[in-house]
Amino acid sequence: MKGFLVKDARLIWHNKRLFLIMLVVSLFALWKTGSYSFIIAYITMIGILLAVTTISYDEYDKSIVYLMTMPAGRAVYVAGKYIVMFGGSLIGTALGTLTCIIMYPELAMDIAVQAGVICAVMVPLQLVMMPLQLKFGGEKGRMVLMGLLASVMVIAASLEDIMAFVFGSYEVGLAVVDDSIKKLRSMPAVAAWVFIAALCVALFALSFQISRKIVQKREF
Repeated sequence: MKGFLVKDARLIWHNKRLFLIMLVVSLFALWKTGSYSFIIAYITMIGILLAVTTISYDEYDKSIVYLMTMPAGRAVYVAGKYIVMFGGSLIGTALGTLTCIIMYPELAMDIAVQAGVICAVMVPLQLVMMPLQLKFGGEKGRMVLMGLLASVMVIAASLEDIMAFVFGSYEVGLAVVDDSIKKLRSMPAVAAWVFIAALCVALFALSFQISRKIVQKREF
């Protein structure tokens, strides 16, 4: 596992210039438009994309053939990809949220709420993305990822309009989300954590089993 994680970390670090360029572009877009929900989603997706595309790098020079012969096995390889993907997502969300709060400190609460909503959307997206990337890989996988990325960007850019359509106005929607978070916090700590943990474990287990079976059946 450690070897897989170190390898992926080095691959991602190799693309650090691309990440910095995209970060500068997102900062310029934030300064021009003030759409912090879009920026948080954008930077989060960059982190996820850099992590998931390590699969394509593994297949590019056929190193995947060697990796599949290692004692760790295919299940550990898949587990490592999930760790790298979730790590990239968390780092991207943290960077995006912190950047937006620094630029708009008076909107810190709204930014934090929208970051939470984006994270909630990103989790199932990642659990769908990983099996698709492992299934198709390479060129087809990149096309699927770009389609998912475009979908998330559209949703993020239209988040205020979507909430206004569903709840009547953006302010009402924000109040509903905030009220839901308060109700969740008001639940007994044990019950809330058990519910959240059970849901996350169930979704992850389903996604992981699908990914594991895909890799087990693939011929490299």
